[in-house]
Amino acid sequence: MKRYAVVFVGPPGAGKGTQAKKLSAETGWLHIAPGDLFRKHLQQNTPLGKQIREYVEQGRLVPDSIVRTVIAEVLKQHPDTPGFIFDGYPRTLPQASDLEQLLQEENTKLLAVIFFHVPEEELKARIQKRAQEEGRTDDQHEAIILQRFREYMEKTLPLKTHYQKKGIWYTIDGTGSIEEVFLQLWTLINSLLLQTEKQS
Repeated sequence: MKRYAVVFVGPPGAGKGTQAKKLSAETGWLHIAPGDLFRKHLQQNTPLGKQIREYVEQGRLVPDSIVRTVIAEVLKQHPDTPGFIFDGYPRTLPQASDLEQLLQEENTKLLAVIFFHVPEEELKARIQKRAQEEGRTDDQHEAIILQRFREYMEKTLPLKTHYQKKGIWYTIDGTGSIEEVFLQLWTLINSLLLQTEKQS
């Protein structure tokens, strides 16, 4: 069975999670968001969860080695899934290398890395709205929001170059309605799948 993977890239508020859920519902592909996986391990207090908690409580990033283990575990738990949607992972070049190795081991083709482009002003508005609706304190201060954007763009730029060289980096306009953005996404995915099928 051929299996495929797509990676969704974009700053906070770009709509990656919303589109990943819609694509998952449409295709049966598994939506993988590291943050959700970490929370699950923390809630269940698994051995990995205990390791993750140490970093979270110290305000440190979870190291790539643990992220890789968490992702590998999920891939192995779903041998019959036709595809995977990675939401916000990888974030760095070392993580990109880890993911490529994991997908190779699982005989899964990385079909596309899709960047959701949304202008900064709209992102700020979306995040502030999300803060009001969900009570997320990390989304309420403009200085924090801007810092997250800057960090994101600095870390993501090398990924863009890396995947452009591989010819699998695509940009989608994330400013329309959820349905409009999804139509762009669905058209792109289907076109790439068709191309891949013809080549094989």
